[in-house]
Amino acid sequence: MKNFTNKLYRNHSLIYKLLLLIGSTILIVYLFPKSGRFKYNFEKGKPWQSETLQAPFTFAIKKSDAEVSEEKNKIKDNAEYYFDRDKSAKANVKEKLK
Repeated sequence: MKNFTNKLYRNHSLIYKLLLLIGSTILIVYLFPKSGRFKYNFEKGKPWQSETLQAPFTFAIKKSDAEVSEEKNKIKDNAEYYFDRDKSAKANVKEKLK
């Protein structure tokens, strides 16, 4: 019994540190949030059913070079051109030709 008491006395700082570590671990785990769920319900392949979800950051949607060139060609083909006509240009050209 005396031997046990001597070992306990010699290692009391190590025992104290271990108890402190175990106690703080239990306290931290106890204070963790209990329900860490995603609050929206969704299924793959189905449309989004909840209200609009907006990301708090911007992110890029990568497209292949073929998709980009196809979109550029579509825009060029369907673009309507608008010009501002300079009515004085006709008179200036006629004047210079005389």
